[in-house]
Amino acid sequence: MNEAVTATVRTKSLYEKGFEKWGKYLGNFPATKTDRMFTQGRMVHGLGSQNVVEAGITLHHLYGTPIIPGSSIKGVASHYCDEVWGLSDERFKEKGEYHIILFGTQEDAGHIIFHDGWIVPSSLKTGGRSGLVMDIMTPHHTDYYSGKAAPTDYDSPNPISFLSVTGEFLIAVSCDVEDERGEKWSELALELIKETLIQQGVGGKTSSGYGRFQSGCNESSGNSSSGGNVGVSINVNQYNNGDKVIFTRIENSKKGKPRFQADDGFTGNITSGGVPPVEIGETVTLEIVSVNVKGKNYILKYSEK
Repeated sequence: MNEAVTATVRTKSLYEKGFEKWGKYLGNFPATKTDRMFTQGRMVHGLGSQNVVEAGITLHHLYGTPIIPGSSIKGVASHYCDEVWGLSDERFKEKGEYHIILFGTQEDAGHIIFHDGWIVPSSLKTGGRSGLVMDIMTPHHTDYYSGKAAPTDYDSPNPISFLSVTGEFLIAVSCDVEDERGEKWSELALELIKETLIQQGVGGKTSSGYGRFQSGCNESSGNSSSGGNVGVSINVNQYNNGDKVIFTRIENSKKGKPRFQADDGFTGNITSGGVPPVEIGETVTLEIVSVNVKGKNYILKYSEK
């Protein structure tokens, strides 16, 4: 299990390229909407699946990184739509008009595409509780749970190690209707997924608090009606506190302060160490002091050495 945790960090640079390619792939779909969601605590998906360890976990088949299958997202959202949204509007009940459009039937696949949820590369880091983490559960009455005997005070605890996940995921949906209606249906589907993940969660052990999310910064985007291979703007920071990164000086802020931009699109302002002697368009190495994910901004420090 420890090897699986460290492997996700060692392959981070490769995964970043795959994540970027996946974002461009999403751009091939009409009416694509995305949002970032953060785990409130921990999530475990695929706990009962076959695995080399006793308790399974769902990982990407190429990169070995945590992933939430689109089929799981669709399943929990469909149930939540029927049980919760259907209480106030019959059209969201199973077999109702809106439910069929969103999730389809056995005869009709529906019009919404539920993409896999990919963990963002910045969540794969060492020294913090992000990405794959070690976890443990301790059943106390194994024979009782298997129906072999009644629970007693003499039963022995059976600690079981397993892997769970913390971090930030990019959730994406698309609609196969290529007009304004498709945009609205994608927005509705994304709103439903977000509410489902916040209120109900996804994966195993949700009754114990696992699998619940909180909203991140909305980065919804869609294709132009003219079509073409247009990538979806993901806007995820690639760097963390303490990283030394090459920045390009760009135009000053409205207040006249020098601004710099990294290759991930995040801009930055220097708060300590003075202003580097570079002109607009030139590059300089700066240290990241802190990250403002919502504002897509880095707080920077400059050192001559």
